[in-house]
Amino acid sequence: MVLTKEQVRALAASARLGVSEEELAVLTPAINRACQAIARIREAPVPEGIPDLFPDVPAHPGREDEGRPS
Repeated sequence: MVLTKEQVRALAASARLGVSEEELAVLTPAINRACQAIARIREAPVPEGIPDLFPDVPAHPGREDEGRPS
C-alpha cells in the first residue's frame, strides 16, 4: 500500500491536523516507509511451537462494571 500526498492530507484533516506542503513532502514518504515495515512484519512466518505472549488473557478483555453510590 502506498499513500499519496492527497491521502496523507485527508488523514491529517481527519485527525484535525493542519499540514503544509513542506510537511506533506516529509510525512508522505515517512508514513509509506512505516506502512511497508508493518506489512513486512505481518508477512513474517511464525514458527510452530511459539506460544502466545499472554495465553490466558482474552484478546479484548472487558472490564467488570461495578455500581457505586453517587
